[in-house]
Amino acid sequence: MHLGHLLGTLRPCRASGAVVPETFLSGITDHSKRVQPGFVFVARKGVNAHGRSFVAEALANGASCVILEDAKGIDSGHACLIEVPKLEERIARLAYGFYGNPQRLLSLIGVTGTNGKTTSACLLQQMLSSVGEPCAYVGTLGTRVSVDAPFEPLDNTTPGTFEMAECLNKARHAGASAVAIEVSSHALDQGRVDGLCFQAGMFLNLSHDHLDYHCSMEAYFQAKARLFQVYMKKGGFAALNVDDPFGRRLLEGFGQGRKLGFGLCSQKGLSAKNIAFSLQGTSFELVLDSKAIEKARIPLVGLHNVSNVLGALALGVGLGFDPRVLVAALEHLPQIPGRLERVGARDGGPKPCVFVDYAHTPDAVERVLKALKLLSRGRLFGVLGCGGDRDPFKRPIMGKLLAEACDVAVLTQDNPRSEDPLAILRAMEEGARISARRFDGQSGYVCIPDRSEAIEFAVSRALPGDTVAILGKGHEAYQLVRGVRYPFDDRLVARAVLDAYRPPGV
Repeated sequence: MHLGHLLGTLRPCRASGAVVPETFLSGITDHSKRVQPGFVFVARKGVNAHGRSFVAEALANGASCVILEDAKGIDSGHACLIEVPKLEERIARLAYGFYGNPQRLLSLIGVTGTNGKTTSACLLQQMLSSVGEPCAYVGTLGTRVSVDAPFEPLDNTTPGTFEMAECLNKARHAGASAVAIEVSSHALDQGRVDGLCFQAGMFLNLSHDHLDYHCSMEAYFQAKARLFQVYMKKGGFAALNVDDPFGRRLLEGFGQGRKLGFGLCSQKGLSAKNIAFSLQGTSFELVLDSKAIEKARIPLVGLHNVSNVLGALALGVGLGFDPRVLVAALEHLPQIPGRLERVGARDGGPKPCVFVDYAHTPDAVERVLKALKLLSRGRLFGVLGCGGDRDPFKRPIMGKLLAEACDVAVLTQDNPRSEDPLAILRAMEEGARISARRFDGQSGYVCIPDRSEAIEFAVSRALPGDTVAILGKGHEAYQLVRGVRYPFDDRLVARAVLDAYRPPGV
């Protein structure tokens, strides 16, 4: 886009400084550190600071243009300053308009819920792409324009308006016709998806998380409900988990709209029966309105993943696809990074089964441990930490769940961020203590602050036939400590221990 075109779309506005209509603008952002030469920097009010404070940094990084409400006291240098009244009301129009409104050319599918968003959105991308609807993905793993493309990292599960606009523009140019988007409660509450209109939406579940932000489960639910009440296209389709009481509320409140319930206990809508589990995957019969229609086999472990699959299938059915064709697409799913991802050693031989999972809420931890406990031939080892600067109320709950479910529970750190990791551990141990067991060499819990040492402790003490669950960070390849991002990947640490593994006592 050229500066002259941008000025035309922003009227009424006032431009000053280097106003050269032919200037080519290569990108737009409201984050000064992402500015590159030729970019537009939008100096808007943020959660913790105002963009005016970062204009100098944006200009130093090469911004050709700065958009803000009031340019008083701002030195434009060699850039153009554009003053736009009521800027916040025009953010979405500005962001998407810069890229030619790619959102209007894509079928947007929103996935929300406390747990399972990433798995379900990845399932949707894989399924829809396999049946002739090229689908992109935006969420916790980053953004991926096609199933064959790599993930590109994002800062948030649901990116801000300008980053989302860029993601959708890349998806459109890569040939996508649909995008599966993880939609977080924070994004819905903060208006980060303003300017988007979803053709379909999926609600998975609601359990304890983010109460430091939302303050109550009802407020948390109301934020999630905005996907269906505010951002859904008229005549759009909703796939709603009726096993969850909040999902049932949404189903009842959706009126005569296009909707389909799904659930493991559902009598109407989409459900599953004759479920069989193994460490290699799960099989079940797909049931629609009490009628079995297809046998499904998925390379995913656990009852919670059957629920995720049902949600993806329900949404696919709502979009007009044959469920039998969708089921066939699921049989050869690739591993979803950090979602009960099995870590193997480079060599063979009898060793413990090690899984890495992103579970970082009480409900997710309980579901994952229950699934692995059911399948493990031996003991269950668990490694878990809690993130700093996040909901502190769940820490003792998660410590208790780990200590109760595992034969050997290892409490450790996650991403402590600005908090003292030992203080987080003490909060977790309050819950673990309720199990009244300390580690005795055979069972119980132990606190090991260093996460690498905690993983080594668990894996090296497990026997062949035992199962080790390393929870909380999943796909993350870093650890955040006091504002510094250090390289750290649970999977790499676990694999190194497995490569050097010798059964205890040998």
